[in-house]
Amino acid sequence: MKKPLLTFFISLIIFSFFLTSTSVFAQGWIQQNSNSSISFRTVYFIDQNIGYASGMSTSRTDIFKTNDGGNNWELIYSQQGLPIFSLSFINANTGMGVGANGVNLRTTNGGNSWNQVLFSSSNLNSISFLDQNYGWVGGNYNFSSATIFKSTNGGQSWNSVSNNLIGNISIIHFLNINVGVAAMGIYIYKTTNGGSNWTPGFTSSNYKDINSLNMINSDIGFAVGEYGLILKTTDGGSNWDYQISGSADDLESVDFIDANTGWIAGDDATILKTTNGGANWGIQNTNLGLEFGLFDVQFLNANTGWAVGEDGKIIKTTSGGSVNVTLTGTELPDEFKIFNNYPNPFNPVTKIKFQIPTSTKVKLSVFNSNGLHVATLLNSNLIAGSYEAEFNANNLPSGIYFCKIEAGDFNHSIKMILIK
Repeated sequence: MKKPLLTFFISLIIFSFFLTSTSVFAQGWIQQNSNSSISFRTVYFIDQNIGYASGMSTSRTDIFKTNDGGNNWELIYSQQGLPIFSLSFINANTGMGVGANGVNLRTTNGGNSWNQVLFSSSNLNSISFLDQNYGWVGGNYNFSSATIFKSTNGGQSWNSVSNNLIGNISIIHFLNINVGVAAMGIYIYKTTNGGSNWTPGFTSSNYKDINSLNMINSDIGFAVGEYGLILKTTDGGSNWDYQISGSADDLESVDFIDANTGWIAGDDATILKTTNGGANWGIQNTNLGLEFGLFDVQFLNANTGWAVGEDGKIIKTTSGGSVNVTLTGTELPDEFKIFNNYPNPFNPVTKIKFQIPTSTKVKLSVFNSNGLHVATLLNSNLIAGSYEAEFNANNLPSGIYFCKIEAGDFNHSIKMILIK
């Protein structure tokens, strides 16, 4: 009677191990519990511990705060209607949020209380502070004329800035008190006189809207938008060049910690990473599934960052997020194909190349010899081209594994041998 019982417990331990391995292969991103199902639109961390996330449902806007790096989130503000689109803090205590119908919330005690500063009936989409005093807000009035407001006292009061823009400012960012950039639909504009006059810096030739931009310094900046759009400027926003993302998803947010290292978040739980100034972008796996969109991403350093999105999703990495898949060629392949991994046998890392002739959703999954799913390497919409995926089996035992690709109607598996 003891042997069957012993066998049962051994099997249970092995099964539990594989379940643990599945979560290990979240590839650097861990989901945090927000205790909310609202759609988070923005996240802002002061330091490794203190952070804020705001979002909205069909009936209300909520602001959450964490004091322990996101392990626990507390609802600190809730208001019916009046969505908040952008958050910005100038220090640990003073922060502001702007949104629809001219809403401007301000706190001076770390979010314990929020006061409404109503200075416009415009829709306010973006807020950006240069320092403790100077800040700008961009938006629109009745979705026609652009509105810009400026503060010189840390957001205590705001003055309208007359400008020559027509349309809806979605993003505004200033490099100093005179030079700034703004995105409006398929356009990016630049000002050199504090926002009074703006000149076109970019117009999307394929009519892809720009959703986010991030200026790293006075010269280098990035913008992202619909259908995998990535742009880079090296002259302070006067000119912008296309970059190849590999993604076919709408990209919603971009954040860089220096001129080389940055991340992009977007629809279908997409996260991209570059470590060479955007010359190459790797696709990270968040294990959220394609049904969730991510709207904002923020990193404090090369390792620690957060992303937020639909259905109360907040994810965090303390490793910079592992890059699973990299676009290696944009020449149009003749057929769908997955190649044998190399090296094979391997220990513990191997590369898997595949190609797709059309833009489509691609899923790469790894199973053990018993058919148990142990890892998802990719689950994203990709553009046509050639790719290379990395599989790290550091937390798995020696054995036979299978990598399965699902791309449109194409399904195929390859056999991989792990020897430790």
